[in-house]
Amino acid sequence: MPELLGDNLYSSILYGSAVRGGIKPGVSDINLLIILNRSTPEAHRAISECLQSRILVDPFILDRHGMERSFEAFAIKFRSIKRNYLVLYGEDPLKSLEISKDHARFLCEQAIRNLQLRMVHNYVILRRDRKKYLRSLLGYYSTIIVELTEVLRLSDEQVPRSFKDRLITIEAGFSVDVNILHDLLALELKPRRLRDQDIEHFHHGLFSLLEAVIQWIEIKWQMNI
Repeated sequence: MPELLGDNLYSSILYGSAVRGGIKPGVSDINLLIILNRSTPEAHRAISECLQSRILVDPFILDRHGMERSFEAFAIKFRSIKRNYLVLYGEDPLKSLEISKDHARFLCEQAIRNLQLRMVHNYVILRRDRKKYLRSLLGYYSTIIVELTEVLRLSDEQVPRSFKDRLITIEAGFSVDVNILHDLLALELKPRRLRDQDIEHFHHGLFSLLEAVIQWIEIKWQMNI
């Protein structure tokens, strides 16, 4: 990539499972943060050509100009990246990255409320179309686990690496029943035709779980715990 981008490449950073461990060859994406001195269509084309044969590479491309504001706007993502990353080329812009807890909490709560709103929207619009509703459910599992454990991290709780262990932490941390997440994982691992009662089961269970977490946030974070 440095050969294609030349002086325009400010930094290239590997992050995620490829650094922390647990990557699944042929399944997991390779997460790559690419920071350009100037993000242009020509640079995007060069990156596309470089990654053409690397279909599992998932690039996150930023312009160095305004980079700090991007860090603020995507504070939760960069908090996650900073936990496990490796500089492959250039500078390390994450070394001195500091994000206030209050700002991170605001964005974290916003993300969870937005997820709940999307779930409600999908249920109201798609519940009569079982195939489309199934597609809307698939992929929620990882998102929910990541976002709920971020709430716990921002409350100074220790979070294990494996998703299986995180379920136990979520159950204990929020005092909630996580059986709906076990059901959702089973559905993601082996998708099947949904019945009307399945749709009601998943909507009620996931909505109630997120509602419980939102209420927990309103109480705990308002008390600055």
